[in-house]
Amino acid sequence: MVTTVGNIPCELYADTHPLTVLNFVALATGSPSWRDASGTVHSTPYYKDIPFGSKKRGAFVVSGDRPEGTGFYVVDERCTVHGPVTGAIAMSQLHPGTASSNFILLARDITEFNGMYAVFGQCENIEAIEQLTKQKAVLERVIVE
Repeated sequence: MVTTVGNIPCELYADTHPLTVLNFVALATGSPSWRDASGTVHSTPYYKDIPFGSKKRGAFVVSGDRPEGTGFYVVDERCTVHGPVTGAIAMSQLHPGTASSNFILLARDITEFNGMYAVFGQCENIEAIEQLTKQKAVLERVIVE
């Protein structure tokens, strides 16, 4: 993940969260294409030049929100195998079954998030994640290897 405060490498848990990882990778690469809320089909990366939005200083930051939205939800793959620990990446959702494109990066353990979100990966460079919680920053792009 390339941000304006530094690169944040992440390992994704395709074994325990296959649909969540597939959705994240598809949005990151634009392949397969994605459809916004108006029905327009896009073959470009969704996670490109998106500001990091909601945040709690020193705790977490949310990104992946675009005005046009994705127009779809991902199957809820919450499980207890991976918890909301420092460096976790999880799909954000308002209610069960409403995860789509927004994701959360955790700068510290947040036990109150336990069981609320699908934690689908673990990220490095906690210093950069901490910076994201404290200042305006942009998700420039997600590189999938």
